[in-house]
Amino acid sequence: MSGPVINVPGLGYSIIANLGDDRQLTVQCYAPSDEELPVIHAAVDKAMAVVDRQRAKYKLKDYEAERDKLVKTLRNFEDDLGRCEETFILETEKIDAMLLEFSGKVGKIEAEARDRGRRKPVGAEAAQVNAINGRMKELTAAKEKLVAERNQQRANLATTVGRYREEIEKVEGLIAETLAVLET
Repeated sequence: MSGPVINVPGLGYSIIANLGDDRQLTVQCYAPSDEELPVIHAAVDKAMAVVDRQRAKYKLKDYEAERDKLVKTLRNFEDDLGRCEETFILETEKIDAMLLEFSGKVGKIEAEARDRGRRKPVGAEAAQVNAINGRMKELTAAKEKLVAERNQQRANLATTVGRYREEIEKVEGLIAETLAVLET
């Protein structure tokens, strides 16, 4: 004679996952009442793998969009670095040309003074030489300032470019991890 039969309900469970962007996934499962615990654990693991894969599918799109945005911004900063250098070269060439022109003027005034038997310019010519020399000092200071500004800009841009490259590398790592999940 056997004992009374007790009807024990099975185990029903739902796994609800928020996938982002107003996406939600519900996985519903059932395990008979006499199911062994390791089998139930395996079933839950399978259900979670489904959730992980779907989450990865949507994250991949986000990661790729983020990487594309970072790459575009990086290219802009790299272009800025090139423009910074081009601007510096143009500005220093202008200053160098002006310095050469002013140096020539001073040389001409001094040569004319020597032709007249003077050791150096006097009067209005001396005032003119002093004014030109003052302007040359200003230009030399402006050139030094340009060098300092260019060096600062290059350093700032190089740091920013480095940060963006690191961030792109991180996102590409996340993409690789996500693709690995999708391949399982």
